[in-house]
Amino acid sequence: MLYNYQLSTINYQLPNEAVSLAKGLFQQTRQDIASPKLQKDLIELLETIMVYKLPNKGREEIEAMFGLSELKQTKVYTDSQNGRTN
Repeated sequence: MLYNYQLSTINYQLPNEAVSLAKGLFQQTRQDIASPKLQKDLIELLETIMVYKLPNKGREEIEAMFGLSELKQTKVYTDSQNGRTN
């Protein structure tokens, strides 16, 4: 429940505050969400929100800022991209 609230408040934060909040949400998603598909979907949603929140940064810069490049190379993430959940 708190996660939903924090996710919805990012748009109302100043950019520096949004980055700090997003870092925590990325970490929380990695730790607390067991479903690989849901984890992938939430990370992509959060990444998209940050792309719009930080219009002067490209998607690759945002991936690097939050360590998403490494995450997207994990087996869990690639399996969820391919529709596998086991």
